[in-house]
Amino acid sequence: MYSLIVPLFPTSSNVEYLLPQVASSYGIDYTAKKILQRPLTLSSSPKAFVLIDIVQQMTYTSDGTTCKKTSLLYPEVYQQCIPSTADHASAANIGPASGGLPYNAYRYPIGSNLMAIAVYDGCWPAMTRLSGPAEPQPRTSVFINITTPDSIDFGVDTSSCV
Repeated sequence: MYSLIVPLFPTSSNVEYLLPQVASSYGIDYTAKKILQRPLTLSSSPKAFVLIDIVQQMTYTSDGTTCKKTSLLYPEVYQQCIPSTADHASAANIGPASGGLPYNAYRYPIGSNLMAIAVYDGCWPAMTRLSGPAEPQPRTSVFINITTPDSIDFGVDTSSCV
C-alpha cells in the first residue's frame, strides 16, 4: 500500500503554503510487517529512507549518507486494523454525500497517545491522526492512490546503521 503524507497545518508565511505539500511516499506490507518511507522533496537525497521493522520493533533512518537505528516507540501505531477497544466516532463520506468515499472513523488510545483513523472497506486507512507524546506536533496522514503490490522492495542497506 502506498500513501502520501500531507501536512495540513503548514507554518510558512508564504501564501503558497495553503496548497498541500507531498512530503513522503510509503510502502506498507502488512504481511512482511515493514514500512518503507522515502522523501519526495528535491532537497532530500534520493538515497534517504526510513525503514520501520514492526517485528523487530526497530526504525532505521538514513539521510542518504548516515544512518541511525532506534527502537520503535509505540508499535501499536502500525497495526493494520482497528482494535476492538476503539470508539466508533462517526460514519460519513469524503467528497460528495452521494458518490463520495464512505468511511468509518474511530478513536483509540495508544499508550498516552490518541489515534484517530478513518477507514473504508473494513481496514483500508483513508486518513490517520496521531497526537500525544509520540508526536508532539500532531501528525495527520492522508492515504491516496493506495495499491496492493505483490511485493515491495525493502532492499535498503541498513548494515551501516548505528
